[in-house]
Amino acid sequence: MSTYISTRHEAALKYKDESWITHIYNNVSVFYFNIRQLSEAEKYNELAIQHVSKTDDAYVNFSAWQLGAGIKAELNKIEKAEQFIRKAWQIACNAGENAASLKIRCMPSILRVFERQEKPDSVDYYLQMGNRLLADIPANSVPAIGFI
Repeated sequence: MSTYISTRHEAALKYKDESWITHIYNNVSVFYFNIRQLSEAEKYNELAIQHVSKTDDAYVNFSAWQLGAGIKAELNKIEKAEQFIRKAWQIACNAGENAASLKIRCMPSILRVFERQEKPDSVDYYLQMGNRLLADIPANSVPAIGFI
């Protein structure tokens, strides 16, 4: 890790701020995912998952599971991806006014899992649901663009 990230990581560990620690691991995981170093992305996501159970931060909890599902799906670890996206989906369903935005963020992984499991009816169902959810979030938002 870079010195900047390492310093933040050390501070988070010192203060035992599980949410902060999980955010750091999530961000490093996203970095590696975006540059297609999937084994590194998976490693940092697993570290995030280890810490996420110790925090009551719903967003960081959601992010860790949702990101992990995407990584597992890309690595063709479909059973694990399904487990992760189900946890993220459950959090999204309980997110109140943020539910639509979080649900649509789940869609790429949900669709990939069902596609790889060769379940076209489930793919169609979630595509339709995603299209309905688009009406509830800004069209130019990251979750909307990610789904589209």
